[in-house]
Amino acid sequence: MLCCCAGFAGGAVYVHGFKLISEGMPPATRELAMASAAVAADVGIGLASVASLCIQACIYRRQAIDDTDDDVSVATAVFCRPA
Repeated sequence: MLCCCAGFAGGAVYVHGFKLISEGMPPATRELAMASAAVAADVGIGLASVASLCIQACIYRRQAIDDTDDDVSVATAVFCRPA
């Protein structure tokens, strides 16, 4: 239930942001602004996904959960403090 609420809230913010851009920008720059916002949103989602992989590996290491791949553990060793 909490995930659904978070998803709906995120979607509403996303749609409202694009609505503000489409209504508030002059017609000459509206298309560029919409494209820039779409690219920025996708880059943000990608960076958040990479960060979540590192955070998950750190949590697993801290809780001594042996469910990570060795490659992930080595790649995130810089970010994780030893338990």
